[in-house]
Amino acid sequence: MTEISKIAIDPSINNIGWAVEWQGKVFSGAIETKGVEIEEKLCSLRGLLRSVLLSPAYPLPSLAVVEQPAPYAFKRSTSETSGKGLNNASLQKLNIALGAIISTLCEVNIREIKLIPVAWKGKMNKKMAMALTGAKNHNTADAILLLRY
Repeated sequence: MTEISKIAIDPSINNIGWAVEWQGKVFSGAIETKGVEIEEKLCSLRGLLRSVLLSPAYPLPSLAVVEQPAPYAFKRSTSETSGKGLNNASLQKLNIALGAIISTLCEVNIREIKLIPVAWKGKMNKKMAMALTGAKNHNTADAILLLRY
């Protein structure tokens, strides 16, 4: 029986953590998108992610575990009737990046499972994740832990 490889992805618009497991080895890193405008970043993200997926170091992963943002109750910065939405712009960018990631996975026939953070890491913070994995980048650390989940 051939062992399958799988990939875990911690999405972001600027710095995407990834980790691939194959034959007991873990390959990991971070994709740093290029560009200023979101369209440039998405093109960069898709191209760089394809390079990770099609790496000669391991076979094309057949499964992807992708973190997705948890649903949240909308809150305002000052009151219920005025003030801007808290983290609204960041969440929008994250969801746009997630769409680009999932569509790239679909293009190369990789099935994905989406998990919200509390489902797999509870209340673990960035420093704890980095200490547990030895990763120097918190996005990469999260991807490694997501892979192990």
